[in-house]
Amino acid sequence: MPRLLENVVYVQIRRGWLSIELLGWSGKRGEWSGPAQVALVSDRKGQLVARTSSEANLLEINPGVPFTAFSHPRVLIHDFDKTELLVRHLLRKTGFKKGLLRTTFVVQVMDQWEGGLTDIEFRAVIELFRRMGAGRVLPIEAFRPLTPPELVFLVGGHRGTPVRCPIPIDLPEIG
Repeated sequence: MPRLLENVVYVQIRRGWLSIELLGWSGKRGEWSGPAQVALVSDRKGQLVARTSSEANLLEINPGVPFTAFSHPRVLIHDFDKTELLVRHLLRKTGFKKGLLRTTFVVQVMDQWEGGLTDIEFRAVIELFRRMGAGRVLPIEAFRPLTPPELVFLVGGHRGTPVRCPIPIDLPEIG
């Protein structure tokens, strides 16, 4: 059984595409889905920040340098720092705020990369989401979306952190 005071963020990664659902135990609290692309621009302090193209147009700032995450044919994350900016920005779009509640990130890679994902890529995924404030990161390689009972099973069944879940293997049927 999942812990009562725990939020879950369900992330689905496809080639050039990202879907994020913020789940509380009372139901879905926010979501964002779309191309994993932002414009990287410098803010007033000279630091690189991510903006979606519509935000850049709305704010009438320079268009910045476009960046698309998860688009390399052979590796999942080809630029860690820029991918972190992109994920952090899109995570805020769901209403996610790092707070007192522990957050579990279930990160599902849904496309097959050339040669499959390596242990180092799974560790990079874990590190990426730890930087977002994750208490636990459960990286999964599966090619179909998980059902709500499967998510509950994963979050409640794995106490160790981090865990590499072996899910091309079928999960047990849950009620």
